[in-house]
Amino acid sequence: MLYIFDDIDRSKVKMMSSEIRDNLCFLIKDNNEIIFFIKNATQSTEQTTAVWTDSDALIYSMRLLFESIWLKSKNIHL
Repeated sequence: MLYIFDDIDRSKVKMMSSEIRDNLCFLIKDNNEIIFFIKNATQSTEQTTAVWTDSDALIYSMRLLFESIWLKSKNIHL
């Protein structure tokens, strides 16, 4: 199934620092909506909760977080 990545612009693929925990998961759509996934440390993956919002303040905060992580991430060559 790796062929689905054949047309991806490889210059837009980066590897996050190993300091970033792997349970950080959110999507920002058109800078108008965000969905993020949360769970307690004791919950299994199946018990993850998704939260959707169109809050400007939360979208802005998460966008700043993403941009900070992106700038610190290293380019990888596939």
